[in-house]
Amino acid sequence: MYDFLDEITEIRTSCGFRENMIREANALTSGEFTEFIEKNGINEFFVAGADATGCVKSTCFNMTKAGYSVHVISDCVTSYDLKKMDEMYAYYAKNGCEVKELKDYSDIWISAV
Repeated sequence: MYDFLDEITEIRTSCGFRENMIREANALTSGEFTEFIEKNGINEFFVAGADATGCVKSTCFNMTKAGYSVHVISDCVTSYDLKKMDEMYAYYAKNGCEVKELKDYSDIWISAV
């Protein structure tokens, strides 16, 4: 299987992306991150995270509201309350996000390489 983490690390390093660039409840509230994506013409995001009902929810809502294409990698998102996961997936989809498992994005990653 293709090693996505190595590719992501390579992209982050070559783009000058820093681990601490985003430390907000919503990625777009980070001025440095917003400046970076605007400067580099990035308009599509694949979202994963540890707080489905918090920062992931807020980031997805605000990114789609701002006109970005947002893909939620469902098996790479979790929550302290796992009973809410189906509700959150429905929320993401209702608000304009595509919701799929990582394996369903494999063809996108491999064709980009």
